[in-house]
Amino acid sequence: MEKVKRNYKYKNITKTFDVVNWDGNNYIAVRDLTELLGKKVSYDNVTKLTVIED
Repeated sequence: MEKVKRNYKYKNITKTFDVVNWDGNNYIAVRDLTELLGKKVSYDNVTKLTVIED
């Protein structure tokens, strides 16, 4: 598992994320992505679901 930093741009905002490459797939934290998109995220401990709010 390799961890690298990558820049992503959305509209006029550029953000650097820690990207983890695991089994050939790149992953970033949901909280980082929702922050870039201007969304809120919550985690439901009962259902174990991550919810991205509109």
